[in-house]
Formats: sequence, structure tokens, C-alpha cells
Amino acid sequence: MESGLPVTSDAIATEVSFRPFAFASATTIFLLIGATSSLYGPLLISFSHKFHLSLPEAGIVLSVNFVGALFGVPLGWLAVKRYTGKTVLFSALLPMAAGAVGVALAHSWSFFLICAFVVGVGIAPLTSHSTR
Repeated sequence: MESGLPVTSDAIATEVSFRPFAFASATTIFLLIGATSSLYGPLLISFSHKFHLSLPEAGIVLSVNFVGALFGVPLGWLAVKRYTGKTVLFSALLPMAAGAVGVALAHSWSFFLICAFVVGVGIAPLTSHSTR
């Protein structure tokens, strides 16, 4: 398409074929991401009690998680240009899992926020490249 001519819709074809395991994995990933994101709100009161914070201070965890995702999107985008989608997805699961374990076991607010950031870094490539 270097001729400078406009590209017709017939010339663009993107085939995405999912094997049953890949489809089940992508579905599970999206369910877990939805669960993770939606649980932050109801858990803010628990966070504020555990770390002796006001509710607005505990709400910072939402911003930190989404800032992590903001960093994860370009990382995932660059990774998918060099590696297969499967490799990027499995690689993105590592920070998400490590961050989730860290969030569950955190005893200090700063470590908790770092782990929430790491979860966000892992979530972004999973959502933006799961069909590649």
C-alpha cells in the first residue's frame, strides 16, 4: 500500500481465530480484570481501616491502579510489535499476579500502592492485546 492510493475495505482483512483454550483464557482474563477493578470501590472502607486512612486517602488506590495501566498500555503495545500476542499475554499475567499477591499480603500503605500499580501495569496489555 505504498502507492499512496486509498485502501479499500476489501484490502484490509484481520483474521482472529481462537482455539477453545485461548477463548476460555481470554474470557477468564476479562472476568478477573472486571472483578479486580470492581472490588476496589467496596473495599475502600476496609483499606481505610486497615491502613488507618480517611476514605479519600484510601481512594488513591484507584488512581494508582489506573496510572499503572497507563504505563502498561505502551509497554504492551511495544511488546506486541516484537513478540507474539500469546507471549505478551502470558508476560502480562506475571505482574498482575505478583501485584495481586502483594496487595493481599501488604502490611504498609506504600507497599500496597506499589502493588496496585503493578496490577495496573499487568491489566493494560491483557485488555488491549487479548485478541491479537
